[in-house]
Amino acid sequence: MHALRDRNAQIIKLSDDHRIKSLEMDVSILRNGVYPQGVNAQEIEKEMMESHKISDAPLSTTELLTFNTFFEKHPEKVCGQQVVTSSREFPITIKGNRADVESAIDKELSPEPDEIEALALETELDLFSI
Repeated sequence: MHALRDRNAQIIKLSDDHRIKSLEMDVSILRNGVYPQGVNAQEIEKEMMESHKISDAPLSTTELLTFNTFFEKHPEKVCGQQVVTSSREFPITIKGNRADVESAIDKELSPEPDEIEALALETELDLFSI
């Protein structure tokens, strides 16, 4: 993301007027962790992983809160749909309603049967280790 954003920022400096607004929007979207339309995210991520050494360490708080990382890792925390807008300062918004919020809360408060079984097995293993 950083590399693509920096590349677009450099292009803006060299661009003529009609492309600047579009590129500025792309930079803004990238700053918020979303790839612009027409960009193959998997290809860019593969290229970056091949060209940079990537640590296996858990993400730091800064890394987790940079871009859209937290919500990509926890989509259940988004109550609605993420939508790319034309706003330069707030290019990503959430479109949702009360039902979306209630649904997300219900999912958190009433776990799936598989989750309950997994929790029971985990608790049983903890008891055996005492």
